[in-house]
Amino acid sequence: MTRSTFSLQEWSEAPEVVQAWKELSEKHSLLLDPFKDRAQIFGLSDSAIIGGWPLSLSMRKARKFGFHGTVDSFEAAFETMKGLVKMHVTAPMVATKFEEVV
Repeated sequence: MTRSTFSLQEWSEAPEVVQAWKELSEKHSLLLDPFKDRAQIFGLSDSAIIGGWPLSLSMRKARKFGFHGTVDSFEAAFETMKGLVKMHVTAPMVATKFEEVV
């Protein structure tokens, strides 16, 4: 049994969250409105994050089959967020360089 005390779906329904996104969207000319279809964005995110199944994050099998490349997960996520900002999907981050985050 999986239990969670937080749901992105429920969070997305709070009026202050909707209003904050509206203000950010107008200020930064954002193109995506994740609040149009909450279930598609936030419900799917809940499912991916909370899950309800056993999750294995081991790289053991991948290494066994010859995959030895690595990527810093935090740096990759930071670079992805920078890309989303450039595409006007999300508001700019406070930090402009990964080194400012760590």
